[in-house]
Amino acid sequence: MVKEEIFENTGYSGDKQDILNSDYSPSDLMEQAVKMVNGKVLQKRKMLSLRQFLDCVEEVYVHALQKGGGVDEGYADWFIDLLEG
Repeated sequence: MVKEEIFENTGYSGDKQDILNSDYSPSDLMEQAVKMVNGKVLQKRKMLSLRQFLDCVEEVYVHALQKGGGVDEGYADWFIDLLEG
C-alpha cells in the first residue's frame, strides 16, 4: 500500500508532521499506545529517558493512525528495540 492510500483509508492527509499538528481527538488509541510501550519497556527491562519513551509512544501512535487500525505490537517491539537503553 502506498503512502497516499494509507492516508485515504484513515482520513489523514499529509505526512507525519501533518498528523502531529492536527487537532487531537481523544480516543482509546492513545491510551493503547502508551500502555503498549510501557508494557514492552518493562518486559524488555529497557532503561529509557523520558524523551525516548515519549518518542516511542509518538511513533507507535502515528503508525497506528497511518495504518488505520489498532496499535501494532510488532511495530512497537521493533521500534523499542532500536532505542538505546
